[in-house]
Amino acid sequence: MFINICSLAKTKNRVRAVVALEADLVNNDMDVCVVSESHLKPEMPDAVVTIHNYSIFKRDRSWEGRDMRAKGGVAIYVRNNLKVIDIYRSSLYELIGVTLLLPTGNRMLIYGLYHPPRHNNLESDLLNYLINISDDVLDKYPDTVIVCGGDLNSLDIKHLEELSGWDAMVDFSTRGNACLDNCLTNRIDLFSKCYPFHMLTKTDHMGVILPAGTKLKPMRRKVEFRDCRKHRKEDFHKALAEEDWEDVSQSTNVNDAVNCLERKIMDHMNKCMPTKTVSISSRDPYWMSPLIKSLLKSKSRIARSQKDRLSLINKRISDVICQNRRNFRALVGSRTWWRKTNDISQRNASSSRVTLDNASLTRLNRYFGELCHDDSYVEPTLSIIGDEVDIPSFTEQQVWNALKRIKRTATGPDYIPYWVWNDHAEILTEVITNVWNLSLSSHTWPDSWKRANINPLAKVDLPKEDGDFRGINITPVIARTFEKLVYNSQVKSTVEEILSPTQFAYRQGGSCTNALLTIQNKVLSFLDRADCKAVRLFSMDFSKAFDSVKHSLLSEKLKTVPLNPYIINWYLNFLKNRKQRVVCNDFCGEWMDVNKGTTQGSVSGPYLFNIFLNDLEVDIDGENALFKYADDSNIIVPVWSEGPDTSTDTVGQFLSWSDDNFMTCNPGKCKELIIRKKGYNDQLDNVYNIPQCKELPILGTTFQDNLKFTSHVRGKLVKANKCLYVIRTLRAEGYSQCEIDYLFKTLVISTITFGLSVYGSSPAELNTLQRFFDRCFKRTYISEPVNIRYLLEIQDRNIFKASVNQKSAIVDLIPRKKFTSYSLRTEFSQYPRVNTERFKLSFANRLIFNYNLFI
Repeated sequence: MFINICSLAKTKNRVRAVVALEADLVNNDMDVCVVSESHLKPEMPDAVVTIHNYSIFKRDRSWEGRDMRAKGGVAIYVRNNLKVIDIYRSSLYELIGVTLLLPTGNRMLIYGLYHPPRHNNLESDLLNYLINISDDVLDKYPDTVIVCGGDLNSLDIKHLEELSGWDAMVDFSTRGNACLDNCLTNRIDLFSKCYPFHMLTKTDHMGVILPAGTKLKPMRRKVEFRDCRKHRKEDFHKALAEEDWEDVSQSTNVNDAVNCLERKIMDHMNKCMPTKTVSISSRDPYWMSPLIKSLLKSKSRIARSQKDRLSLINKRISDVICQNRRNFRALVGSRTWWRKTNDISQRNASSSRVTLDNASLTRLNRYFGELCHDDSYVEPTLSIIGDEVDIPSFTEQQVWNALKRIKRTATGPDYIPYWVWNDHAEILTEVITNVWNLSLSSHTWPDSWKRANINPLAKVDLPKEDGDFRGINITPVIARTFEKLVYNSQVKSTVEEILSPTQFAYRQGGSCTNALLTIQNKVLSFLDRADCKAVRLFSMDFSKAFDSVKHSLLSEKLKTVPLNPYIINWYLNFLKNRKQRVVCNDFCGEWMDVNKGTTQGSVSGPYLFNIFLNDLEVDIDGENALFKYADDSNIIVPVWSEGPDTSTDTVGQFLSWSDDNFMTCNPGKCKELIIRKKGYNDQLDNVYNIPQCKELPILGTTFQDNLKFTSHVRGKLVKANKCLYVIRTLRAEGYSQCEIDYLFKTLVISTITFGLSVYGSSPAELNTLQRFFDRCFKRTYISEPVNIRYLLEIQDRNIFKASVNQKSAIVDLIPRKKFTSYSLRTEFSQYPRVNTERFKLSFANRLIFNYNLFI
């Protein structure tokens, strides 16, 4: 409980404030209460404000005689059944910290802080002081739960969140229309939502209660697994080697061939590696595997009198546990290392688990099916194939290479895992080559490879409707391998030649960073011109873009690409008569027919979507105004000092294409950011009711109307500070400094450096990040100092190096070599004319002015 009581010693209407507070504590069953503005003095005995069954810890304003102003002060009441192991009173600020040892053995540090409206200290000093003492505690006890609250008045909560990684819990007014009282914590998952209450004592503040989170029951689920120990795999390999594959290779029907292939593989898997079912709990230790569960289950069936069998199985269980724990300290950065790291640190644990019952999963199965079903479906017409057209085919060497490159990935509805194809490539290469070539020559996809399982993923923390879930198709592993080989060898070079330069996704040289750099450069180049007063940046949103593609329209666009007709018809058959179902835990939905969309989760889906979207272009006087990353579209419209505003016509081009291609543009989710020059304050009307905003997130980077990235960097630092909790926890588990360095580089530096070349144009944000890195180096979260400007230069140079091959989507931004009829001594690149400092600090101009890089 957090309250501002305006004096614990006062009496109102014959009722002492401390008596009314006792009633509040008892009525609400409070364990801890933080009181701001206690208005007590050091000479006042604790007995005056004592509450039965509670202990009081005070930090009066005049404590130590440094601040002799009246009133102020902060106090904390703690119920006597909680063990207090440390008390910290600040001599500089009205801050008190009480460390509790909870019955579970965990530590909880509770800060009571009063930040008066009028104060003599710099706010930044207070925040740095608070972060410093908290870091001291967390370095020593990384599992400590911190709760900090009180009457914070005008304290910059956003900045505190940025520095600490804590989460503010109060989102309501506590005095009038202002939120003056707040509390923050580093473990939001342990608490429920804050709520206000009216105190019995007369005060103009609302009280704030932070309830403990409801303890979730352990999540148990049945897991079916195969016994894949070494001797089992050896038996399986021998069975495949002795199998006769002639009936598969000689088949003239691709469906018969694939069905026979899958049946043979599954028969041998069931015989050599039988499946077992065990129950897995969310509370199991990280080394507990399904195999150990199965062995423990077998052990429970052995009679105590059979000591030899018990001794043997105990040794096997101990060996597996030791192996699992030893694997944890495997190569730093390996898959096993990361899996065990995540298990210990709970890095990926969700604070709100979404559990769906069978009725909800059945409804989702129907929802995803209807989403990808077109009632007015028109079957695409096949491309005409002449006799002179060569039939595409693969050699056994190409197929063997494709199988050996298969990495660990999700298993599809055929239930054949990735390692079957990878580990037995020398046995299966010949038969797979025949099946794949048969599929290409008949331009027919096997029906079993057109089926997909869907595991619904929540797009928000607390999904309330079907649209809050995302469905990703998981197709058979061998089907995805086939798609990848076809695209890389038969399609890629042709498609990338005809792709629009405004598309940055699913192509060589395209990336989110490149798209952001192009958008930023376009905006800044407009604003650098004297006759441009503002730039209107529209972020357009398609509703269910990948699932809304009509196959008839896609087929017509696909036929305009100069591909082999066999490949075109093969892709059209890939889209035909597909089926999908939701599979989650023990639930398996019925198959739903799919005749719309480009199949999210498949290899071919994104490339087909690029072809469908390729003719979406928006221009202003022949100059590109639209920039796309897959279905994320952004329109840039300059506002000139003379001439009409063309925003309506420009956005209209986009909406017109959407209507013509049966794509739904959701104006409610579209947004507009207006970036103005100084002194330009003219009102710009909304376009097609698209709302205007001060900040606009684009591809993971938040742009602001003042061209700064304060909000973006604040979000980066909040996320980075949360990663420090993981690092502290693992350091306490005995991780070496080498491992801590690797974690810091992987979790923290990678988070901050994403898009660094974009927001690195703002020196103030770089200084903020440098202070964070200096703090991390001081705390030995990284053994070597980190220089943010050096990281920026490295990223700039890497992007430049990747762009030199002329296939990069941002090659037009790279400065060019200066061609002259005379000899040059120093300046070899063409220096642009730049009128503003912010444009000079952008990526393209940094290459010239800072690094003298050009092509």
